[in-house]
Amino acid sequence: MVAVERKPVGLVMSLHLDRALSQQYGVALYHKKPVSYVMDPEPLIIDGETPVEMVAGMAMSREKIKIYDHIIVTEQTLLTGIVSVQELLLTLAAMQNKRTMELVEMTGQLQKEVEDRQKAEHALLKSKKATEYMHQQLAKAYDRLREVDKMKTDFLSTVSHELRTPLTSVLGFAEMVQLKLEEVIFPKMDPEDKKAQRAINTVSRNVAIIHKESRRLTALINDVLDIAKMEAGKIEWKSLPLAVPEICRQAADATMALFARKHLQLRMEVQRDLPELLGDPDRLVQVVINLLSNAVKFTDAGHVTLRARLDKGMIRVDVQDTGMGIRPEDKDKVFEKFKQVGDTLTDKPTGTGLGLTICKQIVEHHGGAIWVESEPGQGATFSFTLPLEGHNQPKIKKYNLDDVLKRIHDHIRHSPQGPDGDEKLVLVVDDDESIREYMRQLLEENNYQVMEAEDGLQALELLQTHRPALVILDVQMPHMTGLDVAAAMKKNPALAYIPIVIHSVEGNMEEGYKIGVDRYFTKPVMQKVFLQEVSELVAARPSNKKIMVVDESAAKVQAFSQVLTTQGYTVIEAMNVEACCRLAEQEKPVIIVVNALLARRHDLVKTLRFEKGLEGIYFILIGEARKAALPGQEAHRPGVQA
Repeated sequence: MVAVERKPVGLVMSLHLDRALSQQYGVALYHKKPVSYVMDPEPLIIDGETPVEMVAGMAMSREKIKIYDHIIVTEQTLLTGIVSVQELLLTLAAMQNKRTMELVEMTGQLQKEVEDRQKAEHALLKSKKATEYMHQQLAKAYDRLREVDKMKTDFLSTVSHELRTPLTSVLGFAEMVQLKLEEVIFPKMDPEDKKAQRAINTVSRNVAIIHKESRRLTALINDVLDIAKMEAGKIEWKSLPLAVPEICRQAADATMALFARKHLQLRMEVQRDLPELLGDPDRLVQVVINLLSNAVKFTDAGHVTLRARLDKGMIRVDVQDTGMGIRPEDKDKVFEKFKQVGDTLTDKPTGTGLGLTICKQIVEHHGGAIWVESEPGQGATFSFTLPLEGHNQPKIKKYNLDDVLKRIHDHIRHSPQGPDGDEKLVLVVDDDESIREYMRQLLEENNYQVMEAEDGLQALELLQTHRPALVILDVQMPHMTGLDVAAAMKKNPALAYIPIVIHSVEGNMEEGYKIGVDRYFTKPVMQKVFLQEVSELVAARPSNKKIMVVDESAAKVQAFSQVLTTQGYTVIEAMNVEACCRLAEQEKPVIIVVNALLARRHDLVKTLRFEKGLEGIYFILIGEARKAALPGQEAHRPGVQA
């Protein structure tokens, strides 16, 4: 390498020098000549940072004679060294070889990874198929369990239904026997005949036991049917304004006999100003009765406390007893179906074990929660909550619905009769001969004439030639159901006015009322209540069954309408005076239930009676004291006080 002041100016390769000197006269030719005569004035000069591969490429791109010439390396144009192309190529070859080996090794690893991945995918696919198979088996098992559970529910429902029919006969005839013995036979017995008196006492006790146990069996069957209907989603829920203090009072009244029998005290700690909410009052009364009954069952001494109060934006109800308490391991079981806590050999729990399960279903339907707190030997506290928010609870001024209904029933009972017919003739339709015989005896004992039909088709045939004052229908019958018979009657103008009572083990009340059924009784019935309703319906002819409800509050109108509809009345709704006057002229209701302030503000009674010519309408005013009756209202039947 030739350099001037460390700056390269050329390159002399020994190969080039040998070639120059070996030619003819070469030694003489170049004798004492400067080296520049044999140097390459344009050598390949590179920077020291140039990559090896690039240098090799630059070297190999030169003309053939210079391919293997050394390469000069500089840094900032100053000489730093030379590179042998041969060494460079050997180094590059070694690097490429190493890289090739690395690539071969990497390729082997990748191949192994591919194989491993293929094995994993195969195992995953196999696992996926196994999982899908397991899912299919689980789905089949779940469907089977659901099918078995449905079969169980259907079986319980069917058995309960089948039990109810003969139970109705047993209970009904037992009540009739007891009544006949007490009113007819026993009074004629010689009071001095001790043997006869002992027989009377024995028979009385035995009949009372039959009656009591029949009622208990009815309650057990009702529990089974309730849980079956709840699980099937067939329960019929009401949505009415209700007051929890009134719920507590009704439950307390219903269980007073239980407390008296065990000499226990019931303490009431109920906040009186609790806000109203919407719900099913009958079902909530059932909850509190169940909790009170349980408390009495497991309490031998002391007292039971019933509390109701506001708690964290909810209404909370507690039933606390001083009984035996519940073991910690049993707390989670008390709300399970068919579970009863305690030692069944010593505690002798009675019932189906469904009471608390039903309570849980009812409370949760209302958006609440139910739980128990207890320690063994320290009593138990069952609590449930009912939310006030999130359920569209309107603030409804409470009216005495019972008073309104009583006045409606009283008015209709004393109203003139409607279309001609056999005023005391009742058609009983039931495929069970014992039920028909029971109904015949019960009704004939109360001065009704009875006509029987064993199925729906026979009933419709009899109705072509007879016009009874009332038709009593079973639902489940061959050929034609009772609801089908009711629908056929309502579609026939000649029969549509006849009141219909459903008396059945099947409790589809909502469908019945939509058809136009007047009353719906589930077997077995309370004779006194049944006969009272029959009497009212026989007295209430079709012209007496139209009732108008007038109020500017849609919630109040809805509440009254729902109650009246379930009583078998045809309800006409009006939200203002204009609608009231128009509908009253069109529909001609026999009774108008109206807000007193609204009626007074628009002089509604005078307008309808004297200007519209509707003198026969009976008004029931709600929302003011009875002394403030409006002009034209009957003095002996004043408005209802709210």
